[in-house]
Amino acid sequence: MALQADGVKALMDYESSLNEDLFAKLSNADIHAWPYLRRPFGQAIARIEFPREPPMKPASRRKALGSLARSLAPSANDATRAPRSTDVLFVVAGRTKSTVDGESMNWLTDYFAADLSSPATVIQYRELPNDGTPLAFADTYSLHRAELLVDLKTTLRPLSDSHRQSTIDLAMSIANDIDYPIDEASAMNAAEKAIRNQARVVGMRDKFRRVLDRMNPRHLVMDGASYGGSRAIQVREAKERGIHVSELQHGWIGPSHGAYNCGAAMWDQRLFQYFPDTLLTFGDYWSRSVVTPSTTIPVGKPHIERLAESSTAASDRPKTVLVVSGVYKRDELIAYTKAVRDALPDDWTVLLRPHPLELSQVDEFTAAVAGESGIEIDLSADVFEALGNSRMVFGYASTVLYEALQFDCVPVIFDSPLASHYVDHPAFKRLVRSVDEIHRVVAEILATQQQSDAADWDSQKADVWAPAGVERFRAFITQ
Repeated sequence: MALQADGVKALMDYESSLNEDLFAKLSNADIHAWPYLRRPFGQAIARIEFPREPPMKPASRRKALGSLARSLAPSANDATRAPRSTDVLFVVAGRTKSTVDGESMNWLTDYFAADLSSPATVIQYRELPNDGTPLAFADTYSLHRAELLVDLKTTLRPLSDSHRQSTIDLAMSIANDIDYPIDEASAMNAAEKAIRNQARVVGMRDKFRRVLDRMNPRHLVMDGASYGGSRAIQVREAKERGIHVSELQHGWIGPSHGAYNCGAAMWDQRLFQYFPDTLLTFGDYWSRSVVTPSTTIPVGKPHIERLAESSTAASDRPKTVLVVSGVYKRDELIAYTKAVRDALPDDWTVLLRPHPLELSQVDEFTAAVAGESGIEIDLSADVFEALGNSRMVFGYASTVLYEALQFDCVPVIFDSPLASHYVDHPAFKRLVRSVDEIHRVVAEILATQQQSDAADWDSQKADVWAPAGVERFRAFITQ
């Protein structure tokens, strides 16, 4: 099992102290503050313990204003105007997108929603595609306009200075009591993130109440429900109506993910009311790796299951290697990428894939490998397309490395402080500690033709990626 980050342990210990600040409420609403501060503090501590590359560049003001004007226009896809009641309501970010058979699919929800015999509806925060691409699941709506209206109202009528200061004071008190060296700037950053949600919480609560009033679901299925923030009040509103709330795992979770490892306070009903009843994981491996008050049930990941089953055998694929960015030490990543290319025969290609948070910085990746023969930037919308055409995958710490195993790609880990916390599964047998080791590792993989790696993985894959995902989810919903 992967190691637990010191910062995550410190947060769990603080929650187990049952400090009275954990149960304090926001000054502008009858809503507890910790669900809005918990994730920002987790992020702040993670950045201190594991420094990453700077976040992506913000969109230009002109582009943002154009998007705002377009998005505020009335839309038939507005979630607050959804026309029917539903049995199962999915509410997700909308980032987990793929194009399947010419249709825009949300791979996190659509396999499950389309299979149900009772009515199901998908709502996402992001705008729906406006390029004419049909939706794979027609009953899909967007909260984007509703959220923008709340943001606009918040901008025109901002949170008062006294409410802001109340949250800042609480955040500083919490930072002082967490047994971890949190500097004042990091604590202030956590407070500002909470304040943004605090300013919006009443407006977003009212919008979501309207959705629940219209749809009256029996089940609410979300992503990121354990993160708190904007999701916290949605979870509470649903649970107060007797609606079962579950969360679909959408990426990596483990001992070092602050959102999914909790101290005793999160079992207290005062805080558990903001947490999902059930966490639906990719497999038992992930369920064992977290400490959460939510009941864990493995339901797999149908998208990877179906694409991996239909993919070409690894030995018959193009001679391609995928290198995935983890928003970590980019200069070193580029050096590793070039070393991988140098270690391969001339007829091989290396695909360098930026992290989704780095898509605004693609030009920097392109410039870094300019003039390097055999290295290309991979911008395919679905990483599984790249995995299905690759034989090896290199990276620091990414869910893609686990997904590579399902496609029978050989994973290779670039050593870093992240490795023992994020990619410590027994299937990850190859770790390189320097550029000089790349040639040896690549030569070993080419010599064995991947056969030993695939054989070892076959006995473990069901533990990581539970099979029959659609059937498992259906059984959960109908129980």
